[in-house]
Amino acid sequence: ARVIESACKEAFRVADQELEQHAREAQKLGFSQPVKAGACGLALLITQTSIVVANAGDCKAVLYRDQRPALALNMQHNASDVREQRRLELEHPNEDNVVRCKKEWHEPVVVAVPKSGWLAVKSWLGYPVELERLEHATKYSGCYVKGRLQPTRSFGDFYLK
Repeated sequence: ARVIESACKEAFRVADQELEQHAREAQKLGFSQPVKAGACGLALLITQTSIVVANAGDCKAVLYRDQRPALALNMQHNASDVREQRRLELEHPNEDNVVRCKKEWHEPVVVAVPKSGWLAVKSWLGYPVELERLEHATKYSGCYVKGRLQPTRSFGDFYLK
């Protein structure tokens, strides 16, 4: 599966490089639109022993089987996903507002507190122990890379790369 994964990454990288080469050539001829065009893509390979999903963008692969719950096979690369926001911030530390969100709100979340250290001793001695605490998670929607694009990975869109 690692060989297939590496081959998929390389194929996506080469495809994006070739698209960029053609877009830049068109730009030199006075056509600006090709560097602004982009697309998401998803490739799926099913073998006897594994399923490999290669994804660029916010495409979603879902496995449906008879009488079983649907299973998401990949993570969507979208600017509203907090993991993608953090990744972009780490990759572009000198860029302000690499991700811009139109809406932000806070939702209550119950967080489990592990029994360790003093909490474990208190529990062992029979004292009441707080095992959960309420925090607030920040949620985002309408998020865009540099205020323009929701997918955080894509083929093309060279004006943002």
